[in-house]
Amino acid sequence: MAEQKQRVFVVGHSHIDAVWLWTRTETVEVCRKTFSEVIDLIKKYPGFCFSQSTAQYYEWMEKKYPEIFREIKEQVKNGRIEPVGGMWVESDCNLPSGESLARQILYGKRYFLQKFNKEVKVAWLPDTFGFCQTLPQIFKKSGIDYFLTSKLVWQTFHPFPHYAFWWKSPDGTKMLAVQTIGLYNHDNPAEINHHLWVLKNRHRIDSLIFLFGNGDHGEGLNSEMLERMNLFIKNNQEVKINYSTAENFFKSLEAEVRNKKIPVVNDELYLKTHQGTFTSFSEIKDNNRKAEVLLDCIERFSCIAQARGKPYPQRELEEFWKILLFNQFHDSIAGTSIPDVYKDSRKDFQRIFNQGSKILSVALKKISAPHGKVSAQEGRSVFVFNPVSWKRTGPVVVDTKEVPGIIDSSGKSVAVQKIKEDGTEKNIFVARDIPSLGYREYRIQDSGKKNIKTSLRVHRCWIENRYFYVGIDPCSGNVRKIIDRKTRRNLLSGSITLQVFEDFFPGEQETAWNIHPGRMQEMKKIGSLKVVERGPVRASIEGKYVFREKGSPDSEVKMRISLYDELPLIEFNLFLDWHSKYKMVKVAFPFSTRNEHTVFEIPFGCIERLDPDSPLADVEERDRKEVPCQRWVDRTDKSGKFGVSIVNANRYGFDLKNDILRMSVLRTPAHPSTESDRKLKNMDLGRHKVSFALYPHSGDWRVINIPGRAYEFNYPLIPVFGGVGDLVDSGSFVEIKPENIILSALKKAEDSNSIILRLYETMGRRTKASIKLKNELTPSGQGIKNARETDILERDLQGLEIKNGILKIEFKPFEIKTIRIE
Repeated sequence: MAEQKQRVFVVGHSHIDAVWLWTRTETVEVCRKTFSEVIDLIKKYPGFCFSQSTAQYYEWMEKKYPEIFREIKEQVKNGRIEPVGGMWVESDCNLPSGESLARQILYGKRYFLQKFNKEVKVAWLPDTFGFCQTLPQIFKKSGIDYFLTSKLVWQTFHPFPHYAFWWKSPDGTKMLAVQTIGLYNHDNPAEINHHLWVLKNRHRIDSLIFLFGNGDHGEGLNSEMLERMNLFIKNNQEVKINYSTAENFFKSLEAEVRNKKIPVVNDELYLKTHQGTFTSFSEIKDNNRKAEVLLDCIERFSCIAQARGKPYPQRELEEFWKILLFNQFHDSIAGTSIPDVYKDSRKDFQRIFNQGSKILSVALKKISAPHGKVSAQEGRSVFVFNPVSWKRTGPVVVDTKEVPGIIDSSGKSVAVQKIKEDGTEKNIFVARDIPSLGYREYRIQDSGKKNIKTSLRVHRCWIENRYFYVGIDPCSGNVRKIIDRKTRRNLLSGSITLQVFEDFFPGEQETAWNIHPGRMQEMKKIGSLKVVERGPVRASIEGKYVFREKGSPDSEVKMRISLYDELPLIEFNLFLDWHSKYKMVKVAFPFSTRNEHTVFEIPFGCIERLDPDSPLADVEERDRKEVPCQRWVDRTDKSGKFGVSIVNANRYGFDLKNDILRMSVLRTPAHPSTESDRKLKNMDLGRHKVSFALYPHSGDWRVINIPGRAYEFNYPLIPVFGGVGDLVDSGSFVEIKPENIILSALKKAEDSNSIILRLYETMGRRTKASIKLKNELTPSGQGIKNARETDILERDLQGLEIKNGILKIEFKPFEIKTIRIE
């Protein structure tokens, strides 16, 4: 039998960074030039095809250059321009939440379907800095079958070894994936020969994709390049070389590997070089997390307010989401762009926060609006709203100075405490058992009872409640003891410390991307520890620490440690005023747990990573010195008897060294510079606030539902002032059981008045779940009547079982499901 010819699929493309060494204003012009030149080349060279990702670029052409857009539309119809990617932008794939990644595809693929009737099948992320393991499930449940990147060969050591492979999610979903043999910029056809040699000798595969065109700043193809390619094709008849779309290449590869054994990668796709991107430019990361939470809350409560007659703000929400999604572009959220990019970003987020907060406030007031009148003697009501899908107890901060007392709906006094937050006097109390995605009413009035019992006791060197004793070394100011009162175990083997690393390598041009942790020193305490809050709700100790470096003003950090009377967590707040350049600041946690594995949250799930200095770690695992994490990380002892979880509100980078878990707080590398501005500007100098908490536990992290605790830390209870009217003293609008099924989204459907729910399983357990909608969400009072499972684009898949108005649905371990309820 004659040996099969190798096949080369030449895919014309021109990578365009949405922002990087330029702002979006320049990118619009880059897109105009790129599309214009490509359209001319298509008309001049029969057979030539061009693939371009990013729905945002097409929308810019539609709105600003309608004549170019008409040409694009015609060439998409002719099969000569291929929309790929199916995302709003080529997003980072570690830092956005799972819901944000779903919205990248929802808005991206919907745009391509609406404007071109094009079902995008290829995930196109050539330049993104690593990929969470849950992506295959997210893509496949969005109708995307294939994945392409070029970035994993961007490594000076131990490059990614596979070309074609099956990539597997924790839930078992697999998709066909390709890491290109070379990078994504190619203008010399002769490179095909080397790619074919690697393909045949290393992988035993005959189908090669060759990305032809230069990029980053677009405009990557011209007539001279195509003439060279045509001549190369003519002179290499022994190989079948054709211009192609990316989708046609993947279909050919899929047919070829159907009868071949190719590797299965059951892991994240980790980029070994750009480990600084989890921490660089903390402002955009902080804003990203806050915006994700705000938009989610607006959608949830707007669905409920709509049932009471308030129109759903669909247009505004789509606008806000697209602004957020744009800022999740990989060179934006990663902190690797020029300062002017972040001036635009700052304005974007301020717009979301200012307008979005007003929309949320209107929705909550509509839900709690009274229909009766309140007498002066009855006092004011505070409706405490719970945005998450389970009953919870937590702190509530009331933005008012005068609160003589608070009583619950039964008339029982609730402890209340004056605090100072952001320089403003406020009040705090703990609201108990707030119903799932619901509310409970409290009343502001003088209860007459002032001495409420509390378990809090505090001294400048220690603090305790009914759950924990926290001891602080008076000399160093470091936390040296955390005693779990139930087990009498000290959860620390050393002291929690603030560490500062030199973070510079001579000649390094990519300090924003790459980390080089050098000499380390601990920050020194200055002054005395002091008690800043004494209870009865919360007690806090504050220490002040300094880092001194010749040539820079002193950098200072205040660390506040708090315990609540009723809550089993230890809360930390860091207030930084940082001035030293090329440094990396970490908090080190020497937990007494011993284990070679640590569990980290990733979008829509979690991953267990082997510690890089473990003797069991292979070369690939040892390279993962700094790793990404979403809202929580857990160290459970190998015995399984106890552990400690860290939840955080605005940080993403972690590392493990000698059994010590460390959270990266900030780093101060230089922004990249442009040809016209070579003056280096260091990032993250100035003021920052970092919030996190420790959750000690018996058993492993599932026992205390740490995914739920992390949600609570990021989704605070929301107080709304009102009177007394038709609302009963408490209510729940959505109830989801059991606790390992978490609601990721509750929103109005894109194309109807149906309600969309997105949920995912968090603990790796096959689960039968029940979903109940109550009150306004089921006005008939008969519960759910009709529900269907959909894909992420909200396209119906199958009907679902409903019993007595309650939806019954089964989840595989770590499965994501989207549900439409009529």
